[in-house]
Amino acid sequence: MKAPMLFEPFQLRATHLSNRCVMAPMTRSRAVDANTPNALMAEYYAQRASAGLIVTEGVSPSPNGLGYPRIPGLCICNRAQALVQGWDLVTDASGIQARSAWASAFRRRVCSMRTAHLRMSMPGTSRWRGSCRPWA
Repeated sequence: MKAPMLFEPFQLRATHLSNRCVMAPMTRSRAVDANTPNALMAEYYAQRASAGLIVTEGVSPSPNGLGYPRIPGLCICNRAQALVQGWDLVTDASGIQARSAWASAFRRRVCSMRTAHLRMSMPGTSRWRGSCRPWA
């Protein structure tokens, strides 16, 4: 039996990957204009498009789930169309498709910077006394 090779195609259940290389998520904080993906992000992912699977940087599933500024969004909200267009720019420029890129959704509301939120109240966080030290 032949050992699997790193650069050979791989079938991960229903997902066909061009190789076994996986790009792990690493938040870059490059989104602009209300957390919209942009050309700089498209260039970043295009440079890494040869990976078999790309797990995107952490994306916010809701506007009030942001932990710090410039995190790209991916949510059903009043900005949904702009967010989809931004992610379309990223996937079109990099040549990645839905089968080779997965979104890494996270919610950073409790351990977050107040300035990252879009003038929303922060229910519960004023009572929370954890040891979180958000960076600025």
